[in-house]
Amino acid sequence: MDIKELIEKAVQLLENARYSSCRIYTYRWLWSKGIIPFMESRGLSDYNEDVGMDFMITCHNEGVLSFQHRDLVKSADVLTNVLLRDKVVNRLSYQNPYPLEGEIGNAVILFLNHMENLRRKEKSIRPYRKMLSNFVEYLNINEILHFNNSWRLQAA
Repeated sequence: MDIKELIEKAVQLLENARYSSCRIYTYRWLWSKGIIPFMESRGLSDYNEDVGMDFMITCHNEGVLSFQHRDLVKSADVLTNVLLRDKVVNRLSYQNPYPLEGEIGNAVILFLNHMENLRRKEKSIRPYRKMLSNFVEYLNINEILHFNNSWRLQAA
């Protein structure tokens, strides 16, 4: 199916599913910055599941999906669902959506475990996990991999 026709069909389904105009605008922006240039660079005008999968693979860096690319992958997933199922699926699940790697990631895991021990619900912890995972990834990208001993708080 032609990508422009598919996008218009997806927008119609998003509107029918009562997505906010802001979210629909975001999807349009993501498509214009993601899948459309990807297809144009390959001389493609028809979208299919394989094109979507190839695009999603380009968003991964050695098997890791960065926080900057999650929305691009979701936008391609929306198009694939519209194409194959003629509907918008609400969730795209990831096996490990918020990786916490390295020394700083381990400290974040300890913090999240502490929150669980304080009997916080997963619903309350999830936003912290997401934000802190993005922060740890940012630190890793900028090669800040270890704590400086002067940063640690001393117990009173």
